[in-house]
Amino acid sequence: MPSPSLSGYIEGFSDYISSGDASSLAPYLAENANPEFLKIYRNGAFKACLDALTANFPTLKQYLEDEAFKGLGRKYIS
Repeated sequence: MPSPSLSGYIEGFSDYISSGDASSLAPYLAENANPEFLKIYRNGAFKACLDALTANFPTLKQYLEDEAFKGLGRKYIS
């Protein structure tokens, strides 16, 4: 097996952020590491995207109210 590369790590991390599947990051994690700790990065990326939507569409957020806007944002981001 070839040694892990930086570009492979970046691609695997990007895939994880968008899909939630950490299997492509397995070569970069410690042998017994639980990939659950990666959720903080995925949640942070999601929050950043939702904050960007909020900043760019304040009238829509006000019209839909918070929960409906978040639901629409989740569908758009996914």
